[in-house]
Amino acid sequence: MEAFINPTLLAEQKARSRRSTLVFRLFAAAMLLAFVTMCLLTRTANARAMFIAMLASMIPAGMICILLYCLRVRPDRTAARHTKMLLDGAAETDEGEFRYAGGPVQIPGSVRVLPVSLQNGEESRCLFLDETLAEKMPAEGTRVRVQTVRRYITGAEILSGNENTAEQNARPERKRHPLLRQAFSMFPVFVLWAMAVAIFGGFIFNLITDTTAKYKVVIYADCTVSDGAELAARLEDALTAPVRMVKVHPFDYAMFGDEEIRSADLYIIPASRLEEYGGWLVPGGIPVYRPDGSAGIAPDYFGYQPDEEYDLYYGRASLHTAGNEGAVDNQAADVAERLLEIH
Repeated sequence: MEAFINPTLLAEQKARSRRSTLVFRLFAAAMLLAFVTMCLLTRTANARAMFIAMLASMIPAGMICILLYCLRVRPDRTAARHTKMLLDGAAETDEGEFRYAGGPVQIPGSVRVLPVSLQNGEESRCLFLDETLAEKMPAEGTRVRVQTVRRYITGAEILSGNENTAEQNARPERKRHPLLRQAFSMFPVFVLWAMAVAIFGGFIFNLITDTTAKYKVVIYADCTVSDGAELAARLEDALTAPVRMVKVHPFDYAMFGDEEIRSADLYIIPASRLEEYGGWLVPGGIPVYRPDGSAGIAPDYFGYQPDEEYDLYYGRASLHTAGNEGAVDNQAADVAERLLEIH
């Protein structure tokens, strides 16, 4: 009797499992390293581009990692575990006319098998054959003696009948492109992965590109703001430790209330709305735009209304304006001075 399951097969499967696991772990480690590198390279000026690059790389890389695990690592581990179970189990023998009883079936948590019927007179016994071992079985109708462990065929011997094997065996045909079908079946997992990358990556990048009020100077402008990240990067040259970040936002950036706006360090306010925001401001504005052209600070970044006058004010609640209650430094003035140099 030819034994299909033996220690040599188990050793080969374990070696294949180790190789696929190593490839998976190396790929996952490379993904993590790439993510950490992008985080370390992220600055105020390039944060948006780096976030897009992170999404564009981590989403497909994660999908590849999922495919590696589901299509190689897990099947290789399962095959080795299944073979060891058969080697350790008690073997039985049976004989009869060999027939396939249906197409491939996936045993949950185990291997794909072919149901087999062993007909012996009026008696019929249902057994299972690992799909990868089908080529070792003779053609249907052959009378065989089989060795089984827990109803899985582990060896076979032809007793009589057609001795043709693999090529002429009319066993159930495998589905075409099974790997492609499995990949498509994982589409919901890919969608969940993409969502997880966007949420978790966004959270991490927000931690990198934002900080508490003590370590940043925030400017709010009551007008449109273009390329605020670029302007912030230029203004950050004026900072000294521990303050490390400048943020430039339009007023409509704060969508869920004005609490964040009230605590800003610098404001660009039109004269027509000064009374509305007066309680937030330190009196004494610095001209940043005048319709007559006498002032025009950073016009490439701020969308001033041509018929309005705009002034720069320090915030009453700013932690970076000397003289305010609780102020820790006067770096809002340094940032304002640098801003006023941009024409």
